[in-house]
Amino acid sequence: MEEKLKELPQSPGVYLFRNKKKQVIYVGKSVHLRSRVRSYFQKNTLDIKILRMVKHISSVDHVVTNTELEALILEAYLIKSYKPFFNSMLKDDKRYLYIKITTNEEYPRILTSRKEDDPACVYFGPYPSSRAVVDVLKIIRKVFPYCTQGGSGKRRCFYAHLLLCNPCPADIQKLTREEKDKQKRKYRRNIKNIIDILSGKGKKVKKRLEILMKYYAVKEEYEQAGEAKRQLFQLNYISKYQSQGIRKYLDSVDQDDNKLSAGEDLIQILKPFYPLTEISRIEGYDISNTQGKNPTGSMVVFENSEPSKKNYRRFKITGGNTPDDPKMMSEMLERRLRHVEWTYPDVLMVDGGKPQVGAAFTLLNKLNIKIPVVGLAKRFEKLVIMDKGKLKELEIPLTSSALQLLQRLRDEAHRFANTYHKKLRAKSYIIEK
Repeated sequence: MEEKLKELPQSPGVYLFRNKKKQVIYVGKSVHLRSRVRSYFQKNTLDIKILRMVKHISSVDHVVTNTELEALILEAYLIKSYKPFFNSMLKDDKRYLYIKITTNEEYPRILTSRKEDDPACVYFGPYPSSRAVVDVLKIIRKVFPYCTQGGSGKRRCFYAHLLLCNPCPADIQKLTREEKDKQKRKYRRNIKNIIDILSGKGKKVKKRLEILMKYYAVKEEYEQAGEAKRQLFQLNYISKYQSQGIRKYLDSVDQDDNKLSAGEDLIQILKPFYPLTEISRIEGYDISNTQGKNPTGSMVVFENSEPSKKNYRRFKITGGNTPDDPKMMSEMLERRLRHVEWTYPDVLMVDGGKPQVGAAFTLLNKLNIKIPVVGLAKRFEKLVIMDKGKLKELEIPLTSSALQLLQRLRDEAHRFANTYHKKLRAKSYIIEK
């Protein structure tokens, strides 16, 4: 390992730790790759979590980037793709930071958030380094100004005086209709460029600015042409977007390693209890309600370990307003299983413990349908299965890719159910008023 570490460059980039099964267990970034990676293997390291991770490291991959901005984007992409176990374990009970863009608003704002809690907004991340996110947004804002002010925005915000909110929505509202539309398009173009930059499409933004600069020059609108030229120059300076290194890495690395092994691991865990040969489709279910009111249910589908959102379904629970999750779960599952035109899953997972799994098995027996059922509760992260007619809890390693797959499925089902419940709750509140 020491020889491999010496070969790492002293340049900005992203590093990936893999275990013996070639699964990615941690993704990080640094402005000095070699120094950062070697720091994990220092004998004087006292952090127990890091020591535990180092024991699982079998190999190190890396990809060199031109700037920290590029590294930040790639790091977030890889964390979202792989869901490495130790990235979650080492975050000290804090959620990672997301960049939130309120695209549902007339003048979208760019904010930071610890949660993806608004489906109407666009999110980028998760980013492990909060400081890096703040610094990157400061840099981007100097090139493409944007607004962060909430509310009606009738008064100019502080950043408008610094030209970091330009054009300011408060100023736009005071213009004539024609000029207002022109400035509004300019503001939204800034937001579009920022979205493309955060999506790793820096070349696309450059091309757009070059076309815009030439367009204004032909129309002899030299002030506008000069602004496009300034933005292009600053963008070249801060990013130097030559993404061949990133693209080459993403094309060459097998990003399906973790996904495939997750399905295989799950088969091995469930094989002693259920006759499984393959797992290509898993369905996850969750219930959301507030003291029994406005109960909703969600069905999310993972195909080959990835979300298949076109197959998601949501249910408005009708069987009473008492907080009885197993009963609500049974109602939702029965309604789903009546749809024989929807492909049945290889495994059915419910968010909950023995009561929820028991309700699911009772229903399946009633309908004479044989589908393996598992439960996963958040408290202890234990798997609940049926073993010879009795419900049993299985404790599987937290580093298991199978557990991480089920956690992703469970969390997605919870998010989908909760979003629908909030919508119904808001409607009922308006009606009551």
